[in-house]
Amino acid sequence: MKMEQVELIPTVNEYVQNNHENTEPHIKALVDDFCGFPDFEEDPDELQREFYDQRIILRMGFQGRVDDIIMFNRYAIEQYNINAREISKKFECYDKECGGMFSHLLAEQNEAEITSARLVFKIL
Repeated sequence: MKMEQVELIPTVNEYVQNNHENTEPHIKALVDDFCGFPDFEEDPDELQREFYDQRIILRMGFQGRVDDIIMFNRYAIEQYNINAREISKKFECYDKECGGMFSHLLAEQNEAEITSARLVFKIL
């Protein structure tokens, strides 16, 4: 009885690198948005230059926050995957000792049986 491993979510730069040549319209639009820097007009005045700088700062801040969230998610997923690898071995042994009860519950997905099994373990 194996626990599923979860795949990691790519960061913005990894997503762009992996999908740069993709021709699907919705993926191409995302990649173009991530790659596109705000336009810089020829001979800008001071106000246009300030707006351009602010747009760059906003874009870089957005990408930094997205990457922070993704890295936190990666940490949580990696912890889950480590636990899944370690626990699944012990879980298989425990399942054999209990006559395959957990495999049966997992296969059937019967809510009443699952609730009863939880109550039994709380009492023990």
